[in-house]
Amino acid sequence: MAGWWDQEDFYGPLKIYEELEKRDAQGRNFFVAGPWNHGGWTRDGSKLGKIAFGDDTGRYFGRRSRPFFAWFLKDKGPFVAAEAWTFQTGSNV
Repeated sequence: MAGWWDQEDFYGPLKIYEELEKRDAQGRNFFVAGPWNHGGWTRDGSKLGKIAFGDDTGRYFGRRSRPFFAWFLKDKGPFVAAEAWTFQTGSNV
């Protein structure tokens, strides 16, 4: 999971994904990037400074990530997702 404006370490999540992907025979490696700074997905993600995104992207991600955590942490429910889930800046999609 990464934030496009992570002031701590944006390179880390990309490199981790790249390295894990080489050994991901079961298709369990996923990548998420949103319009956040470090840890921003856990807070109000409707804007970053003066840049507004049109919706609370942190809450949006939180709601849609529940099936992932239920499946991998609690063995509950179905889980089907795209391998990469990213926010396209500028279009707010």
